[in-house]
Amino acid sequence: MILRAAGLALATAAACASSGEPAAPPSHTNPTPAATTAPVPMVASAHAAPAPTPSSSAMTSTPPPASTAAPILTAATDSIQYAVGNPSFRGRTVVKVTGSGAVDVSFERGGKTDHYTGQLDADELRGLRDNLASHDPRALHSARATGKPDEARIELTIRGTAGDSQVTLWDGEQWQIPSLRALVVAFNAIASKTSGGKVKY
Repeated sequence: MILRAAGLALATAAACASSGEPAAPPSHTNPTPAATTAPVPMVASAHAAPAPTPSSSAMTSTPPPASTAAPILTAATDSIQYAVGNPSFRGRTVVKVTGSGAVDVSFERGGKTDHYTGQLDADELRGLRDNLASHDPRALHSARATGKPDEARIELTIRGTAGDSQVTLWDGEQWQIPSLRALVVAFNAIASKTSGGKVKY
């Protein structure tokens, strides 16, 4: 029995010598498992890299243009002028209205000019502004480069905060363009009232 134990010890020593490890007595306990570390949850840092941005094409899209122009006759110094006719033929009527409601009407024919002034009241001025908003003369375009024989030319001139612009059409086109017809009726009414019925066209 002693000889067997000694032989076992010699065999163990020889095995350790060949492996280069010191001899250790055999253990009779289960090995302790290696310590494990719990996973650390990821926390967003205030200095973390920013999220990717959309492509440049998505960020540089052009907004749609504005659908409406500035209103006409907004400021007291704004004006709109309606002129129709030929002073050398049947005569030329000019009606000018400012944003303050002041009205200037003239009728020129054969070298003679009749002149009238007046004032639109608050309701009349509001009505004209609404009419101009519904039938904006800046949106009108003539379909013809020249008029028919003896046809009067209509000129609408806007000045002021809404911008300066002029539109030229022909008298006969009012029957094809409802917005032009509405403006002709409105300015004829202003001319007639301001002149006491003397200027109707």
